Amino acid sequence: MKVQAIRDGVTLGSVSQNPIGIGEQSIIAAVKAINGEDQPKTVDTGFSWYDASNVDDPTIAAVLYD
Repeated sequence: MKVQAIRDGVTLGSVSQNPIGIGEQSIIAAVKAINGEDQPKTVDTGFSWYDASNVDDPTIAAVLYD
């Protein structure tokens, strides 16, 4: 619904988390924890702003769900 609202011009845009980045950073953190390495207090897993100009871009589409 959210994506269609953007296509229809009802919503200007939205922000999506990056589930691929979340998974990747989780594995990196787990390996560091197993190896006893220091970890940062926060980890930026990424996000994407999308609107009518890029909602159908394959990079954006990969992180969207409806």
